[in-house]
Amino acid sequence: MSGPDAPPLLSAVHARVAVDDVIAIEDLTLETRGDRVLFVGDVTVLFAALSGVPLLAATPDGAATETTLPGEVRLVGGELLLLGKDLAEQPAGFAPLDPPVPRTMTALTYVEWAARLAGVKPRAARELAMGALHRVGLQTLAARPAAGMGLAERRALQLAKAIVHDPPAIVAEGPLDRLEGAAAAFVTGALAAATEGRRALLSARSVEPGTPEGTIARAASQLLFVGENGVVAEGPPEAFASGKRVYRLTVATQAEALRDALAARGLTLEAGPIHFTLALPAGTSTLSLVEAAGEARAAIVEMVPLVG
Repeated sequence: MSGPDAPPLLSAVHARVAVDDVIAIEDLTLETRGDRVLFVGDVTVLFAALSGVPLLAATPDGAATETTLPGEVRLVGGELLLLGKDLAEQPAGFAPLDPPVPRTMTALTYVEWAARLAGVKPRAARELAMGALHRVGLQTLAARPAAGMGLAERRALQLAKAIVHDPPAIVAEGPLDRLEGAAAAFVTGALAAATEGRRALLSARSVEPGTPEGTIARAASQLLFVGENGVVAEGPPEAFASGKRVYRLTVATQAEALRDALAARGLTLEAGPIHFTLALPAGTSTLSLVEAAGEARAAIVEMVPLVG
């Protein structure tokens, strides 16, 4: 894992990201902390920018195919660094969420080609590919057509592809998305094996307690909640645990007066100047917020639960 002088997994300074010719991320500034960072929310565009993998238009069943039209994702302004390096130079491995898999390739061939594209010599690529499949629990499926695997197996396949060249970190988009029960347990095990001894940048659509994604959130060094305007809340998992409910607020007027009114009640309004987060401890109802807003004459135009 990383030492105290290691660069952050991800840092951004006024980054602007476009999909084809349309700006999708306007102004992103952040710096992650720790070795296991979990983004919560829709990070499709951000992770596509990191990996260089084109966005794929959704098909009716939600799965990408080889015929799906791609959208080119590019950094068009500012700075976006992964492991302290420019995106073209960083050595991380990537596990995109359900990309198309060539129908003619077996699982072994698919991962072997990923090794070769990462610069591994052909003679060593097959051996490394088999080792990666074994690590994520797919060794018995090596000869199976990759496109014919179940959803959980395809998620593990992406993790095998990400680690085949032994990178110092991996970026895995939504590895547990829409998985439950045995399928979620299988991928959770594959994820644990794939990230052992290396840093990890992960994403989840939500982290509700008791869900598979909530389980991996507890092991993260940092959670970053993402909204339409970038990161709206961040901190260690314990900051969002212990029965706390966390809300994202959009306050149109009198935000500072609202901050003061909440502080008088022992509550802290974070971020700003328009989009905020508020954590309510166990036993504290939203009535406290309503009362503070009335006292401050603050106009809260949106209130979205993030946790709890």
